[in-house]
Amino acid sequence: MTSPKEIKDSQGLTSYIHQADLEHPEPLLISGDDVETFDVAVAQIKTRILARHKDCLMPVFANEPDDDVRFVTEIENVPLFAPYRLIIVRDVQAVLSKTIKNSETREMLRHAAANLPDRTWIVMQYAGKPGAEFLSVWAEGLVHFATRDLFPEQIIEFLRTSSRKAGLHLSDEVLAEIRDRIIPRAGALEAAIQRIKANLPPGEKQASLEFVEEVLFPSPGWNISVLVDALFHRDPNRFFAEIAKRDPMEDFARPLKAILNRTDELRRARVALDQGLSDRDVMVLTGHATKHPFVQKKIIQRLRYECENFPHDRLLAIYRSLDGLFLAFRSGTNRDEQQILFLERLTVNFF
Repeated sequence: MTSPKEIKDSQGLTSYIHQADLEHPEPLLISGDDVETFDVAVAQIKTRILARHKDCLMPVFANEPDDDVRFVTEIENVPLFAPYRLIIVRDVQAVLSKTIKNSETREMLRHAAANLPDRTWIVMQYAGKPGAEFLSVWAEGLVHFATRDLFPEQIIEFLRTSSRKAGLHLSDEVLAEIRDRIIPRAGALEAAIQRIKANLPPGEKQASLEFVEEVLFPSPGWNISVLVDALFHRDPNRFFAEIAKRDPMEDFARPLKAILNRTDELRRARVALDQGLSDRDVMVLTGHATKHPFVQKKIIQRLRYECENFPHDRLLAIYRSLDGLFLAFRSGTNRDEQQILFLERLTVNFF
């Protein structure tokens, strides 16, 4: 059996897609758990084909009934009315499982795969690691890219590279936020970079952390993180602007819990700083020790600022207000009354 041509990394995959012979493209297999990489590759292939052939037939197979028979028939036929065919197969291990297990149909598939018509590009997504029996069907010219999750120490550099390729200049804070909240797969991370680029104004190359959060992690209604930041930065305009976005059907349980957590964090930071502990110890006590050093530096700056503005007696007053609000809301206070109490008691302590 001829071994497939292996692609080592995502850059090699992109290079292959841009350099492949469109007249006689080799079938491409993308395996592993990173489905997003498959989606990115298909999008790149479509862009390249459509730049030369505006009319392109794109049949998709995804383990629907009779897809195995339809697929073999599709690759055997010569298209009469389309200048190009891009044949997309998702979960190919399931689509072709019966075909490959049967010796007769497996031989039919092997013959069809070895005699593909010109201008026919097959792109397949395989969940997991392809076995020898499956690979034997594609003995002639199969190109294979096995996706793998990135190691933690690789993610930031991968994001930097993807950002440069997209023409973006993203801060370490933004890169760390993407790393911490997106699954560590090349396709998912690259798709996140492309979403940021697509939502920026034309020609803009930089994106703030707030912009990235809105694009990648949108939430309906108010943004609780923004609301809490506004409170502890003593910014009433920003606070009331976020309150105005609240969904009337939502109660105040989430913001109360977030404010309590932030108050607890600040209390621990005050104790550590008052005792002269190191910044590293402060990060450990406040639960930020595993975050990127750049992000830790920002957090330390924030905590020092907040400690100056929220002495112990003020923190105690916030705790008492929160305790009173939790008790009032649990007693059956309706949402309109909740908002009045929430605004009255918190604005006194924060603004």
